[in-house]
Amino acid sequence: MRTSVALFAAASVGAASYLLYFDYQRRNSPEFRRRLRKAEKKYQQSIEKGKKEEFEKSKGELKLAIISSLTEDPLRVSSAQEFEAVMMKELTQIDAYIREGLKYIDEMVISMYRLLVVHPMPQQIMDALKETVPGDAMDRLSEVMKELPLDNIRSLGAAGAASATGSAPEAPTVE
Repeated sequence: MRTSVALFAAASVGAASYLLYFDYQRRNSPEFRRRLRKAEKKYQQSIEKGKKEEFEKSKGELKLAIISSLTEDPLRVSSAQEFEAVMMKELTQIDAYIREGLKYIDEMVISMYRLLVVHPMPQQIMDALKETVPGDAMDRLSEVMKELPLDNIRSLGAAGAASATGSAPEAPTVE
């Protein structure tokens, strides 16, 4: 019993000593602070690099999911009521994904893209979304839009869909 108490006391004194030494160095040593900042910067860069690599891997899948979504549930808008219904549906989904956090970021991007496809002035919607949607989702949306421009999606015919994706799914229609 005495040895375990002695070992615990020694470990506690050692940990407290290290904490005091660390705090002293952090406050008084410019070189130590530089190393801490450098290590933090390197850590943040590795996190950003990991996020970018993950997105690059999933970008192709996201493009196919967008095209699949538009193919399976085409956006047919021929009246103001239908337009309003589609807008409300997509905005409600985006809002639900925002409340859930970034675990549904790809689904959020798909809903945002569908919203942009149906709206006649997508830049206004982009500006409004920038204020409410997390930056990661907007970054993904802009990256996908570079490879899958709205003009191409709106004017897709059966041949256009094949050339845009490399396969021949049915094209979404926006009337």
